[in-house]
Amino acid sequence: MQLLRSRKVVAVFGISTLFVSLIGLFMYPSQAALSEGFRTPVIAFEFAQSTEDLKFLTGNEEVTKKLRSEMRVGQKLDIFFPFLYAGFMFFLVFSEIKKINPFTWLGFVISIIIVPCDLYENYIMDQILFRLDRLEDFRDLLSHLEVATWWKWGAIAIVMFVLSSIYFSTKQWFNGMISFFPGVAIFCTWISGSNGYVAEVMMIFVSFFFIYFGIRSFILYRKFETT
Repeated sequence: MQLLRSRKVVAVFGISTLFVSLIGLFMYPSQAALSEGFRTPVIAFEFAQSTEDLKFLTGNEEVTKKLRSEMRVGQKLDIFFPFLYAGFMFFLVFSEIKKINPFTWLGFVISIIIVPCDLYENYIMDQILFRLDRLEDFRDLLSHLEVATWWKWGAIAIVMFVLSSIYFSTKQWFNGMISFFPGVAIFCTWISGSNGYVAEVMMIFVSFFFIYFGIRSFILYRKFETT
């Protein structure tokens, strides 16, 4: 019964994460003239390191004002999203462990830390959008954005590595690789200095992680429910 309840919680968080992610695809801007390598506007925003990187959001033209408006709408959705995907990762770790040890505690704690890190990143992004609306200088916020972004992504990578070690230790090799490679991709993006090409590849790995484990969590719950 306890296993069924834990599977249900994981499934609820997993499917909710996928559902909100799908909504986000229609709320955030889908295309813009971005810096080299970037294809996704919100990713280009997160990893911006210079005013040139945010040129697609800068100015008083109708197209840039529309992009800022769409970005702000997406940011409103992102107020709730960290609680869902971080909660999903938290309960995913919980559902897979055989016993609690200091290493699994690391997964629990870092999963929780993801939330304030993501919310802080959202706050900095909102402040940049506010200054862009007023045509004010925002360069001093770029260093804060970089710190916030890498706190968040670093925390996500750590939880993925914890999950991969849990799966590898129980010989669930495929699940381990699905957890391990997104963490490596995040690390590579950091090493590359937030290169656009690497960041977009990273997002493919991360997206597949959540799609795979979100669907898997629902299938496992239905399987345990019917047995």
